[in-house]
Amino acid sequence: MDDSLRIVLLISAISSLACSQSSGGRECLYTDSSEAFQDTLQKWEKYMESSSEGLWEDSTKYDIKIERIHIFGGEDNPIPQFYDPLFVHVAGDTLFVTDRATQSLVCMDTTGTVLWRFGESGEGPGYFAGIGQVDVCGDTIAVINNGLSFVELLSRDGNLIGRLSVERPQDIAFIDSRFLLVFSKSQPGGDVHLFDIEADSILYSFGQGKWEEFPNNGSLFEIWGVFIQPDRVAYISHFEKKMVFANFMNQTSYWTDIRELPFGITPSSHTYDNESNMQYNVAYPLYRSMFTGPFGEINLLFPNLMDNGEMLNPDNLNDYAPVTVLDRYSVYGEYLDSYCLPDSRISIVDYNGEGYMVGIQSYTGTVFGYRIETQ
Repeated sequence: MDDSLRIVLLISAISSLACSQSSGGRECLYTDSSEAFQDTLQKWEKYMESSSEGLWEDSTKYDIKIERIHIFGGEDNPIPQFYDPLFVHVAGDTLFVTDRATQSLVCMDTTGTVLWRFGESGEGPGYFAGIGQVDVCGDTIAVINNGLSFVELLSRDGNLIGRLSVERPQDIAFIDSRFLLVFSKSQPGGDVHLFDIEADSILYSFGQGKWEEFPNNGSLFEIWGVFIQPDRVAYISHFEKKMVFANFMNQTSYWTDIRELPFGITPSSHTYDNESNMQYNVAYPLYRSMFTGPFGEINLLFPNLMDNGEMLNPDNLNDYAPVTVLDRYSVYGEYLDSYCLPDSRISIVDYNGEGYMVGIQSYTGTVFGYRIETQ
C-alpha cells in the first residue's frame, strides 16, 4: 500500500527480440517488423486521437521514428544493474535509475556499465526512505528522499554534497545550477517551491492545483512537472484530468482541462479489510510521467490502458494494451497528437533531448532504451 493508494501494476509482454549481451546490457532490435504490428501501432494512435482534434494530427513535420535499441535489467539479466527500478532519468549518455529494492541511485552508461551507486535504506545522510525522482544540471544531481523529507544533492561522481529540507518532495526540475523547483503537495505555500541551492532555502512557493482527488497526498508518484523556459512550469496530479501552469516570476497560476479522452476515467473507491479493521482507498492512476519531447512539447503517458480501449478497472485487471500510448501537448496545454511506444505497460519515461528515450516496465523490472529520430 503506497500512501493509502492501491496501485495495480500488471503487464502483458509483446514482440519477440533478438538480443546480445554487452557489458551488462543487451542491445536489441525488433524481429517483429510485420505489417500486423505496424497496424497495431497505427490502430492505437488513431483510437487515442479519435476523441479530440490534435493540432499535429494532419502534419508529418512532427513525426518521430522509435526504435528500441537497449534492454537493461529484468529477469533475464544474469547480473542486473538494479532489482526494482522506480524512476529513471537520462542525461546525455548517462542513465540514473532509482532502485526501490536497495534504496539506491544507480549511475550507468548506455552500454549497461555501472559507473557508481549511491545510498541505501536508512535514515542518516547517504540513506533513503522512499527514493524518488532524479534531475541533473551540470555537475549537480538532485535525488528525492520522500520518506525523510529531503532532496539529496550529489556530485556527478556520486558523492553527497548537501541536502535540502522539504516536506514529502514528489518531483524536481532544475532551472539552472543554482535554482531548483521542487513539487510537493505537502510543503506549505503551494504545489511548487523554488529553492536556492546555495542558500539551502525556499525563496518562495507558488501554484495551487485545487485538487479534488487526494489534495494532501504525499505519494512519490503524485505530482509530475516540467520546467518551461524561461519562467514557467507545467504539472499534473496523476489522478486528475487537468494541467496546471504557473509562472514563478510573478507567482501566478491557472489550470486547464486536459483534452477529451476516448475512454472513461475509473473513479476511486474503497475497500474494507476485516482482519485489520481498516478501510483503504483504491485509486487508479490516469497518468505516469510528464516530460519534454524532441520538439519542446509536453508528453504525458497513460500507464493503465487496457486491450479493450478502457482504463484499468476492477472488471479488467489483466489485459493491457500491447503498446504504451502517450499524448503530446503544447506548452500552453493544447492537444497536439498521440503516439505509441512499441512495448506494453511502460510506466515511467524520460527523454534526454538528444534522440534517446528510456522507459521502465515496472512489472518485469526492465528499463528499455529507444532511439528517437525526427523528420
